[in-house]
Amino acid sequence: MAVPLGFRRTRLSLLFLCCLALYFQSKALVKVWNNDVPNLDTILGSNPWLFNDQSQKSTLSLHEAGVSRGNTRNARHKTTNVINSPFVAGTTTSSQAASVIESLLLTDQGFGACLIMKDDNHWLIEWIAYHYHVLPLKHLIVLRDPRSLTPSQHIFDRWNQTYLEIEEWQDSRVTPISVYERGTKKKKTDLQYHLTRQRFFYSKCLKHLKQEQTVQWVLLTDTDEFVRVNSLLYPLSASVLQQRGHVSAFLAQRKVQDPCLQMPRIQVSSIRASESSINDQGKIDAWKRAESIEGLNASDFLTYQWLVHNNQAMSVGKSTMYLPTLKTNDIPSLADSVHRIVSSVCPEHSESLLNSTRSYLSVMHYLGTYEQFSYRTDPRDYDAKDAERPQREFQHLKSASVKSRVDTWYHRGRKPAASTLDVGMTHWLPGLVETVGLYEVKKLLENVGVLESIPVETSQHNKSKRQPEIDVEEEVFSACLLTKDDNHWLIEWLAYHYYVFKLRRLTVVRDPTSRTSIEAILDRWKDRMSISVWNDEQFVPSWILQKHKTRGISDTLLHRYRQQFFYSSCMKDFKQRDRSWLALVDTDEILRPNPYVLTAPIDLKVEGIGLTLLEEQQKKRAMRAEDGPLKCIHVPRLQIVSTEANASTVSSDIPLGLNGSDFLTTRWLYHNNREISMGNNLDGKSVFNLQWLDESAIPKRAANAHYIIPGVCPETSGDRLDHPDSWLLIHHYLGSLEQFVSRDDPRNSIEGRPKRDASLWRQTGQSPAADTFDDSLRSWLTGFVESVGYVDAKRLLAGVGQVEELSPMTA
Repeated sequence: MAVPLGFRRTRLSLLFLCCLALYFQSKALVKVWNNDVPNLDTILGSNPWLFNDQSQKSTLSLHEAGVSRGNTRNARHKTTNVINSPFVAGTTTSSQAASVIESLLLTDQGFGACLIMKDDNHWLIEWIAYHYHVLPLKHLIVLRDPRSLTPSQHIFDRWNQTYLEIEEWQDSRVTPISVYERGTKKKKTDLQYHLTRQRFFYSKCLKHLKQEQTVQWVLLTDTDEFVRVNSLLYPLSASVLQQRGHVSAFLAQRKVQDPCLQMPRIQVSSIRASESSINDQGKIDAWKRAESIEGLNASDFLTYQWLVHNNQAMSVGKSTMYLPTLKTNDIPSLADSVHRIVSSVCPEHSESLLNSTRSYLSVMHYLGTYEQFSYRTDPRDYDAKDAERPQREFQHLKSASVKSRVDTWYHRGRKPAASTLDVGMTHWLPGLVETVGLYEVKKLLENVGVLESIPVETSQHNKSKRQPEIDVEEEVFSACLLTKDDNHWLIEWLAYHYYVFKLRRLTVVRDPTSRTSIEAILDRWKDRMSISVWNDEQFVPSWILQKHKTRGISDTLLHRYRQQFFYSSCMKDFKQRDRSWLALVDTDEILRPNPYVLTAPIDLKVEGIGLTLLEEQQKKRAMRAEDGPLKCIHVPRLQIVSTEANASTVSSDIPLGLNGSDFLTTRWLYHNNREISMGNNLDGKSVFNLQWLDESAIPKRAANAHYIIPGVCPETSGDRLDHPDSWLLIHHYLGSLEQFVSRDDPRNSIEGRPKRDASLWRQTGQSPAADTFDDSLRSWLTGFVESVGYVDAKRLLAGVGQVEELSPMTA
């Protein structure tokens, strides 16, 4: 029988409505599963513990919030958000933000941990103490990498039995011998062995702790990873964060019984807390929690020195397992991966996991200092199945461009840009002191953050990774220098670099249009320094000079050619003379050790301290096979402005008979704390170590004065001020107005370029505003006078800072 048309239409309509209902129901389920997490703007807007650049959302006292607005005038790294017990977020709907958890009921539940480690005692000390207190950690099983060179038993002995149980397993208990037998036949790499060992260890450790039944939770992280309650969603008060076992208490309060918690990881930046820009007072308050404890130094702790992060989840997380609901049969004999141990019960990771209310815990992943980061060899750095490869690579270090591990540390810690200052990890230490007492804390934390001396390696594989010693016993400093009517600066430039860097060899080119002579000044140094004076005919191609005479090449272009050809020819000359350190800078540029990289105070009164520092840094770097020695140091520049220090400061501690107003380094003491940035590869200057550079790598003509050899010198874009390889820094001076305008500049003819006049002097010297006072270079002058003697110092420094009258000559 035929179905009426109207009935068929009604049936189709009902079917459509059913499908539509199912669709929206599924969307609702997804929404419930994800708990409709609010976006970050909503979080920041409703959080009484957060401050940002636009507004101050609350007037909580420093005691209540632990944070306050800080002075940002000397800041270089902009940090937009400030967190104490860090983030506050909604747990149900976007319109309802979670309140700070002020108390937790302690539980007898505890954590075990399965930890694989290699030469990281400097982090292990803090890792154990932190997790003992916050989890609480009760049972630790450690697998020490068989290639480790530093034992850890003395650290375990501090804790074992009294505070927690620690077992150290041997590799033979974890990894079947068949793995190595098959691996040898198949030529497996160190990295493959490492990952396989880790997966076997995690599985066997989990099964062991499951059988023991002494703990409820098992943590599976590394020594550079610290677990916390996910502060983005579940903020805890400072008093709770000091409480021992607050992580277990939080999980118990939430009645969390998932067999596997997948924990998102947050990359902590390599920007030190002391370098971030917002909330200085809160930062100081955080540091004082460690520094106020006698005998402890905040800079030794990962959780106190590194407080800045980008508030984003890394691509993969780590796991915590809940043993009461984890079935033994679900634990594979070989963990599915080191990041997701049991795939059948561990949720898949996504970068949105950080914002999901099912992410009860998160992991702070630290880089530490560059020295800590690069201290141990890492199987991920190279294919170690070829034991001879490191030695072969070393043979090519002088000519090959090797991407160094320092760049990994630097860029991983800054990209994406870190925008959050988070002091929520700085509450545990006072709580630990309250729990076990100050005497015990000092004993448990002895040598925290300190790198141990690695014993001399004995295996053939390890021997191949050691670099030969660099012979620096007779090391001195050399320079290639272009001058033009700047004797007022040249006098100080020579004396400063002679004393601070042991400048003993110099090649100078005097601009042919100069109207002052340099001979008398250079003659003063003939008994102390080897100086060669070149002219254009020695290095500029004749066709360029000829074309310039016929005005086929402008003065500006000739100046550029002269600089490029001179730097290349001068480098080759010093290379052929077996010289090592070579600087390519100007007379208004003073080299110094970089205080943004070298945290230890440096006294320029110590003769040769600049060269000594270079030698030490190069030796350290050369001993690391993954880095190798530096061939080219990019030297960032700071603009010293035209704001003059007050008279009493200028004259302070100046040797008798000298005038502080005559010296750039004692008169002009302000800068804006920012690297000069003129565009890609146009920022700083270069210092080369010719010992490690093949002559064939030196081009016939330098690329430009700021980027001499592409591929050898690092590319720049105004971001190298605190790069670990930037061992040196340049103070770029304007001097007085009279000094600044005393010479003609061939670049004045460039259309659109400001002329070298009073307007440019004021503009360059005052914008952006400079408010950083820096008198750290002043002490060199006293040391120099004491070293060479008063009479000779007066002779060598005669006429310093005084602008000479220009003669009418043009050549």
